[in-house]
Amino acid sequence: RQAGPVLRASGDSLPFAAYSFDLITCIDVLEVGSVSPQQLVDGALRTLRPGGHVLFLMAAHQWLYSEHDRAVNSVRRFNLKQLRSLFSGQPAQILRGSYLFFLLFPLMALHKLSNKPAEGNSRSDVRLFPAYINEPLYWLSWLEIQWLRWGNLPIGSSVWVLVKKNE
Repeated sequence: RQAGPVLRASGDSLPFAAYSFDLITCIDVLEVGSVSPQQLVDGALRTLRPGGHVLFLMAAHQWLYSEHDRAVNSVRRFNLKQLRSLFSGQPAQILRGSYLFFLLFPLMALHKLSNKPAEGNSRSDVRLFPAYINEPLYWLSWLEIQWLRWGNLPIGSSVWVLVKKNE
């Protein structure tokens, strides 16, 4: 099966007509230095049809900024309040917002705080883990998904909001 067309564009000026989409997902883009978070949110809402949804997910907590962030060209991390504030005065309502990766947060925070970015070359901490590590991580994530069916997580290394554009 052949994939559809691919378009490379700036998040600050999305090249789509108004009311083009029913659903937009924006994952790990708001933290990139070349993107204006407010312009991206404005553009996403502009291209969303009335009643459409947009999901924003990004790295959380600026105090967790680490060598990995620098390696992947991230310059900012938001908390839930900051992410919600991007939608203030917008023709949209936030349906839900929460953190992710709560159960692993203490270990992640310790790792990130001990790997503060240094000048020069930085490296990402994303890599494949052996099954004996990956399997328990999968089940911890599964537990969090079950929890999110009933309530929000109080803290985590990622943050998300689900927004519905007014009709």
